[in-house]
Amino acid sequence: LVHPSRYVGFGLPVLEALQCGTPVVTTTSSSLPEVGGDAALLVDPENPESFKDAIISLYEDPTRRHQMRESGFKHAQKFTPDQLGFRTLLCYEKLFQNGRLPKAHLPRLALWTPLPPQRSGIADYSAELIQPLSKIYELEIFVDDGYLPDPNILRQHLVQHHSAFNRRHSQNPFNVILYQLGNSHFHIYIYEQLKRVSGIVVVHDLVWSFVPYGELARAGKMDEFKRQLVTMEGMESYLEFERILKLSADEATQQLHAFLRRHYMLTEVVEHSLALVVQSDLEKQVLQD
Repeated sequence: LVHPSRYVGFGLPVLEALQCGTPVVTTTSSSLPEVGGDAALLVDPENPESFKDAIISLYEDPTRRHQMRESGFKHAQKFTPDQLGFRTLLCYEKLFQNGRLPKAHLPRLALWTPLPPQRSGIADYSAELIQPLSKIYELEIFVDDGYLPDPNILRQHLVQHHSAFNRRHSQNPFNVILYQLGNSHFHIYIYEQLKRVSGIVVVHDLVWSFVPYGELARAGKMDEFKRQLVTMEGMESYLEFERILKLSADEATQQLHAFLRRHYMLTEVVEHSLALVVQSDLEKQVLQD
């Protein structure tokens, strides 16, 4: 299915195609990235060449079409009639609670965080935080792929897949964007979003370097890690890292761990944040330096 829309309210044809096992080429516009997810091939709606290239690439690659078909079935399960009915009812309940508009006067807060059942202390922390936050903000929570947050949280709060943020922000801009950032792969989607849209960052761990190193090493992109290391920590750190890589396996592992703990790689976090919330005076001093 080729769905070349500049704007849609939801993108039902895309979802129907995914449910039917049909690979989809659609655009980066409006809600289509949310509906298509990783199961669709997204292109620039204003670039005809990109449509041509996408169609040819899928036509010539049956393996990729098969992978997209399987991904489509899985992604489509996130959008069910029951979910639609429940979300609609929840909107009405929020709107008419006690016969008034209880949150119309409150500032809007976008909270980017993992949630239970992800095995993360920050997920548990945020689960406790959202209740008091919801009393002083009109709260929307943006989470990552691959899991369904705790049903109790879903019943009480508006939880969105992170790809919905741009659409929600353009429709009704958030007054505050709050990022919960910790030293684990659960926070990569938050880190990438922070680089696109600045906000307030709660820094739960002073060291971020373990995350890019682990992810880029597994992906075989060590050159990209070295580039980031030079940019954020300087040439001297890069040369030290190169020396560690030449050591024996056991010695390299030990020294690498110590190296990553000394080099935080938080430069981009600091540069893109509007404010930082830290947990100690030591962290405050380190980030100020």
